[in-house]
Amino acid sequence: MRLMKGRVQQILFIIILLFFIFPLYPDSEKLTITLWGELEPLITLEGEEYPLSENEVIRRVLEHARVIFSAMIYGYGFAYTPYDKQRGISEYFQLEPFSEIKWGDPHLKIIASRIIEKRLYVTISYRCMDFQASRREAWKSLAVPAASGQGTGDYFKGYTEMTTSFKNALKEAIRDYMRKRTFNKPKEIKGEVLLLEMPGTIIRAGEYITTAKIKVNIKEVIPYKVF
Repeated sequence: MRLMKGRVQQILFIIILLFFIFPLYPDSEKLTITLWGELEPLITLEGEEYPLSENEVIRRVLEHARVIFSAMIYGYGFAYTPYDKQRGISEYFQLEPFSEIKWGDPHLKIIASRIIEKRLYVTISYRCMDFQASRREAWKSLAVPAASGQGTGDYFKGYTEMTTSFKNALKEAIRDYMRKRTFNKPKEIKGEVLLLEMPGTIIRAGEYITTAKIKVNIKEVIPYKVF
C-alpha cells in the first residue's frame, strides 16, 4: 500500500511539474491566413522589376501578414472624430498598435503558395504564445461586441494601399457600430479594436476593397459641449 501510495504521489508530482512547464492554456493556438499579391501589377515603382519575382511578392505579402496578425493578436487603440458638415469638422481617425509582430519572428511561417491567374497566393501561419492566446481569449467574450465594415484604398497608388483599405475597414466598422448607438455625433470616440478573422480583399473599379470583422471596446465618448 505504501509503495502504491508513493507511486501515486510521484505521478501527481510529475503531472504538476508538467503543468508548470507546459501550461494547460491555449498557447498552441495557430492562426492561419491566405493573402495574395500580383506578379504583374498595373502599377509599379520607377526602377522596379517587371514582372515581379515571386520573392518580392512574398516579401510584400509577409509585410501585410504582419499587419493582419498583429491586429488579430494585439489590436489597436483608436481615436475617431466623425465628419460634421454643420460644425465644419473634418473626419479624423488614428490607429495606434498595442504591439506588432516583428520581422523574423520564428512563429511566422509560410505553409504553402500557389499561382492563380498571375497572382501569388500565400498561406501563412502564426503560432501564438500563451500570453498572445490569453489576449485573444479575453476579446472573444460575448460582453465585447462585434462589428464589421468595408474600407477602400486607391489601387493606382500602389500595393501598400491594400493595408490602407484594411485600416479604413476598421474605421468604417467603428463608424457603423457607433452610428447605431448615438443620436448626436460625438466630438471624439476613443477605444480599442481587435481583428476577429482574416479580412477579405478584392480589386474593383480602381480600388482595393477590404471587408473586416472586429471586436470593439469603446472606452470614452466625448460630446460637443456647445453646438
